[in-house]
Amino acid sequence: MSQQTINIGLNPNDRSGDLIRTAFDKVNQNFTELYSAIGANTYTLLQSSNIINSFDVVWSSSSTTMSSAKLIIQAEADELADSSGWHSQTCEAIVSCRGGLSSGNPVMTVYGNVYTSTQPLVTFTAQRNITTNLIEIVGTKTAACNSSVSLRIHSIEISTRD
Repeated sequence: MSQQTINIGLNPNDRSGDLIRTAFDKVNQNFTELYSAIGANTYTLLQSSNIINSFDVVWSSSSTTMSSAKLIIQAEADELADSSGWHSQTCEAIVSCRGGLSSGNPVMTVYGNVYTSTQPLVTFTAQRNITTNLIEIVGTKTAACNSSVSLRIHSIEISTRD
């Protein structure tokens, strides 16, 4: 199906556009096509968090049925022995696990790791929370940091087909 465009008429209130029922039918058709294309089991999330201790959970999946996720992670912190201001680290991560299985351990790869400091500010690992069965990403501060780390994480999750 091609995109259903709502006819709004030539001028405000000239009654030459689509009736409200017709307009919302087109909206529903457009959304039905979108959800069919990307899947109803896809979630997008933007999270902010901080690493205050030497390591903290910085991201959790939104569902126990998540089978894969792509994350874009931005970290900012002061670098040890550098008073010029915050440094940035940006990377992407792919997380995968056997969907729907609470015993499946996640695997993760981090790539495109770029940073303005002399070394990465944070390293990341994936784990399964044994209480909630959610997948978690743990951030660990490196020796380069002398403050807490501010994080922004954009994630796209895909649930298992089950």
